Amino acid sequence: YDFFLERYADAYRAELAHFLDVCGGRAEPLVGIEDGRQALALAEAAIESARSGRAVRVCSPRAANRVRRPRTARATRCARPAGGR
Repeated sequence: YDFFLERYADAYRAELAHFLDVCGGRAEPLVGIEDGRQALALAEAAIESARSGRAVRVCSPRAANRVRRPRTARATRCARPAGGR
């Protein structure tokens, strides 16, 4: 546990400094809501893959928004965040 925090301490400091700069109006955010949605989709796909023991396809955000219920068992589904469109 300590290893992870120590290894990425500089990155966390830089992230916090940037966040404070954005809050203070000194910088624009480097990431947006779509970045967060993509990260969430990847995390949820990883969890599903670990639970099922199968690969889970993760599509682009545009493709994930177009996904509908598969018509056949062989249809490909894309992971997308819970509550996503």
